[in-house]
Amino acid sequence: MKEIFVFFKRLIDADTDSLRALILTIDGVEYVDNTCRFTIRGLFHSLDGGSLSYEEFRSQLYAGTLNADLKKRGYQIQVCCSSGNVDTSWYRLVKLGEERFQ
Repeated sequence: MKEIFVFFKRLIDADTDSLRALILTIDGVEYVDNTCRFTIRGLFHSLDGGSLSYEEFRSQLYAGTLNADLKKRGYQIQVCCSSGNVDTSWYRLVKLGEERFQ
């Protein structure tokens, strides 16, 4: 699941114009209010899923250390808009100290 961290590292390191250009091409991933928002399915498709099924990808994502790895860089993944279902909820990448709860 290293490719997920690499994806978010690219988002963290990108300038705003590059970030918008990257996200415009991915369904289920968007740039809103100066932050990247995504669904789990959008994240799966943005990474092309590799050899994993969506269900395997989602399981590995939740079992992994993504937030711990991102915290070392000063960021975290936060629920943005909960639908009560992980497949249809939206998440966002936020800088620590700039978290917003809705």
